[in-house]
Amino acid sequence: MPEAPDIDTDKLHETIHEQLEREGSQLLKGIALTTALLAALAAIAALRAGATVNEALVLKTEAARLQAEASNQWAYYQAKGIKAAVQEASRTAWLAVGKTPPGAHEETTKRYAAEQAEIQKEAQAKEQERDAKSAEADHLLQRHHGFANSVALFQVAIALGAVAALTRHRLIWLGSLVLGLAGARSLQRRSWFDLAILLDALVDNAGLGGGSIINISAPLGLVGMDEGSLQDQASTGAARFLTRLTALHYVRERIRASSMHPGPILAPMTERHRADPAVYERMVPRNRLGRYGEPHEVAYGASISPRTSPPS
Repeated sequence: MPEAPDIDTDKLHETIHEQLEREGSQLLKGIALTTALLAALAAIAALRAGATVNEALVLKTEAARLQAEASNQWAYYQAKGIKAAVQEASRTAWLAVGKTPPGAHEETTKRYAAEQAEIQKEAQAKEQERDAKSAEADHLLQRHHGFANSVALFQVAIALGAVAALTRHRLIWLGSLVLGLAGARSLQRRSWFDLAILLDALVDNAGLGGGSIINISAPLGLVGMDEGSLQDQASTGAARFLTRLTALHYVRERIRASSMHPGPILAPMTERHRADPAVYERMVPRNRLGRYGEPHEVAYGASISPRTSPPS
């Protein structure tokens, strides 16, 4: 189950841009632009593929734990049944010799039966919860395969783009675009499903006050930079426009959508750049804090934003 592009897309980008710098034709410019967009979409698909499979593994682990707990309850249920059977056998022995069994035997048997009913109810509840977790994990695994297929389509499309740049063959570029559109269609269908679930839930609760959605983007989604990668600018800009589209469509449902565009943040994604002193010195002055921001600062900013308060 792939979680990241297997093809070295960076090397393909370099090949295309080398050809672009060498000749600079309109065809090569178009190939370079579309390849950058495909790389951005491939990164998003790979991220979603990894996220869905990791969440599915967590759910499967949770289902296994619930199965173990249910098995323990059924073992406890069986033990209570054995004890009840022993009490009943003892009572029968008393009756066989014509004597009245002690009253404690009947009371104990009834107590065991009542305890069995409670244990059975708890075991069945554990099994139902297990089945729900397992079904959700299976659904996520199906979605993971869809995202993985999207990544594969984007990889092949990028590779064809590199071939088109080297051969100057428009038909090969057309094939790259077709595969890219197929991958984008698959990605769009699955990614929009996540937002649709959230929006449906908010619409259902519109009478209770609606809700608010905050998407995290970046400054590149607001202003382009000559030194920023095309894929980063394309993906952050797409997040901003998706936010605007969501806000326009659902304003009547009392659902607000906004996006945050924090500067450089201390995160695994920026670790490689922060390790480069030249990049670090160039990035820090752009942040008014004079340093990289912390993730909790972004979360705090979202929590106190007027856009997250209940609609008046």
